[in-house]
Amino acid sequence: MNHYKTLYNQALNKISNRPVGKFELKDLLDDPPCLLGVWLYKDIANKKIKNVKWIMKTDVNVYEKY
Repeated sequence: MNHYKTLYNQALNKISNRPVGKFELKDLLDDPPCLLGVWLYKDIANKKIKNVKWIMKTDVNVYEKY
């Protein structure tokens, strides 16, 4: 679980440094575990991650930083 937390923190850092626009979790991490997608979705839905919203789910979740 500690490894997942490290990966998740890396993803959060990459989100904060990203320009405005759409992205997927796989744009942030190579081969991310599914659990990180759940954490990201929940944190965005609960407003823990500012200026990011969930856009849609096709094959994967798509998010947008604004």
